[in-house]
Amino acid sequence: MDAVNSLQIADHAGLPDARRAEALRAVEPHAVRGRLRLSAWFGALSVPLSTGGSAAAGMPRSVNLGRLLDVVSTRDAWMHTIDISEVVGRPPSLGSPVNGRIVQDVCLDWVRRHGQPVDLTLTGPAGGRYQSGAGGAVPEMDAVEFCRILSGRSPGDGLLSTKVLF
Repeated sequence: MDAVNSLQIADHAGLPDARRAEALRAVEPHAVRGRLRLSAWFGALSVPLSTGGSAAAGMPRSVNLGRLLDVVSTRDAWMHTIDISEVVGRPPSLGSPVNGRIVQDVCLDWVRRHGQPVDLTLTGPAGGRYQSGAGGAVPEMDAVEFCRILSGRSPGDGLLSTKVLF
């Protein structure tokens, strides 16, 4: 994916910001309709996940296609937005509540996967405090770094070695 992201950045680098925004607005309605149609048609199917490529060790072996389209692709796009922001040297815009909602969803998925008590404080604009059970403190950390670890982009130990799909 990094090569695809780099190619898309290079392809659009010469465009003025207004032209880039116009191009996104032009494809957005079609992309949303297509994605909703796919979820409706194929949502109940379970698909195997590759254990190679960009998949991190410890990931599930399969996923419901509806979840892949509706949840995982949103997380993936969010994480790639942050990756791209870093590549182009612009800080990511994380102030919108949707960013915190994505991190919250990742935390819930992570807690379900490892099943241990946790008291987690995530810092930064997308952060928050997450508790499940009694005890089980996890070191305070930045919300984006937490997601990088759980996605397999950065290493993690202990409970942070439990990965979730991005």
